[in-house]
Amino acid sequence: MGEQYRLHCPNCGYEVCVNLGIGYFYPQYYLETMEAAKEGKLGATLKKFLAEHPEGVINPALTLAQCEKCGNYSSVHDYTMYLPKKNKKKECTEGKWSVGVPGEDVSYISSFEDYDVYKLFPHRCGRSLEELHMVKEDGTPIIISLPQCKRCRGKVKLLDNRDIEKLRCPNCKNRLLNAELIARWD
Repeated sequence: MGEQYRLHCPNCGYEVCVNLGIGYFYPQYYLETMEAAKEGKLGATLKKFLAEHPEGVINPALTLAQCEKCGNYSSVHDYTMYLPKKNKKKECTEGKWSVGVPGEDVSYISSFEDYDVYKLFPHRCGRSLEELHMVKEDGTPIIISLPQCKRCRGKVKLLDNRDIEKLRCPNCKNRLLNAELIARWD
């Protein structure tokens, strides 16, 4: 399930829209994320993790983030790295995702319950860490900075999506933001 929220401060007018989750394209998106990470298109950190831990998995979902410098909110890909819990092996789900996109030919991890967090992805300014590399269909590289604040390019931290109703305005500091659900998709 994916959701989009409009965060708005009635006091100062601060406003931003954030997307959380992926929706019914999750199986395909998971597969593409894992392949891109293995090829190094998502940076050296994820490539090294999967090379050293072939049983490892990555969470590709969009999650809520906040800049540690200016407080701005945004959506970023989680990219937390997981390893199977002791005495558990990597079990991929095949098919059975949704009627619209059954995912019959895609293996994916739909729950991280049988996994332990190995390492959080370093969501930092692209100038101070590394860059994400994506490739156009013709093979031309596109360089995108690591998740960073669009307002000040500062380091962002991941927040718990369940706390969306408890967010404070980055401008007013003590005023709670209105979190209006404006879209939901499967």
